Amino acid sequence: MSRWRIEEYSPFKKQHFAFENFRVRSLVAINNLNALVTYAIGLLGLLADKL
Repeated sequence: MSRWRIEEYSPFKKQHFAFENFRVRSLVAINNLNALVTYAIGLLGLLADKL
C-alpha cells in the first residue's frame, strides 16, 4: 500500500508542480525543495477538504 502511494505521489508532484524543472546543486537543496512541495500539497489538500 505504501508503494502505491509513492507511485501516485511522484507523478502528481512532477505534473502539477513542475518538480523536474527545478535545478538545484546539492542534495540538501533537493530535500528542502521536496519538503516545500510536500507541505504545499498538504495545504492544498486541507483547503480542498474545507471547501
